[in-house]
Amino acid sequence: ELSFVDRARVVLAQSSRFEYTSVLPFTQELASSARCLNLAVYNVPNSNTFFYGRLQIQQIISAIPFAGFLNPMIFDNTPQYQGSTYYVSWLYQGELNGFNGIGSTCIADFYLDFGVIGVALGMLIFGYFLRLLDVYSYLRHGNILIFCFSFCYAFFVIGIARQSVLMPLKYVILLYIIMKVSSITLFPKVVLSKYSKHE
Repeated sequence: ELSFVDRARVVLAQSSRFEYTSVLPFTQELASSARCLNLAVYNVPNSNTFFYGRLQIQQIISAIPFAGFLNPMIFDNTPQYQGSTYYVSWLYQGELNGFNGIGSTCIADFYLDFGVIGVALGMLIFGYFLRLLDVYSYLRHGNILIFCFSFCYAFFVIGIARQSVLMPLKYVILLYIIMKVSSITLFPKVVLSKYSKHE
């Protein structure tokens, strides 16, 4: 049996899988996201079945405050089925390791749910949603909900490539609640009279 010092030497002697091998290391993580989609396409539907909307429903449920207990009640709570990030990491390394995974992409997320047609329709609907958000953010300046959607999706615009398109939804809801509560408690007469015209 190895001592603690010997174990530390073995770990330090191993090469890291996070070692930079790219010409531009800052974009290596984004570029390596292609393996997430490759794993999803290779394994589904050959070895495993599609989720048929389960991943999107789980994202919506987890975005609702205090509703996280519903996911284990409705769906199988096995770790690899808790989202596309867990599932793709499970496809890559077998048993899930709590310390690392390879993540997922929004394309793999739609593919795991609905296949190629789901990717095309999902990204088309998402693009249409962003266009409507852009238009309404200029037309309705005082609408708090549109502001929350615009702010959160603009904040996560780069990260959406490496996660679900519904991931910012939980921040939209939390920001909306905070803004509504603060508008009622801090500026009750001014804010409510101003925003009640737009909502």
